[in-house]
Amino acid sequence: MKNLIARTLTIEDFNPTGQMSKTSAASLIRLKGCWLKEAGFHASAQVTVHIPSPGVIELRVSSPVQIDASYLTAIQQLDAALK
Repeated sequence: MKNLIARTLTIEDFNPTGQMSKTSAASLIRLKGCWLKEAGFHASAQVTVHIPSPGVIELRVSSPVQIDASYLTAIQQLDAALK
């Protein structure tokens, strides 16, 4: 896995009803890019979202589609970087 690089994303307004209003019904964050796969988030995998404190979101793969040696190496590198 490449060096961990911070990503800056924009939180969008999300209004599923499509009706115009001054306030949105919810917020939306889009996560996309090759960096997700490099970080172990493969297409069709399920993720668990934890909110340990306000302003902090933690994503974890809960049912990975594939686990191979490179995935395990990436997890070990991530654990080492976080320590």
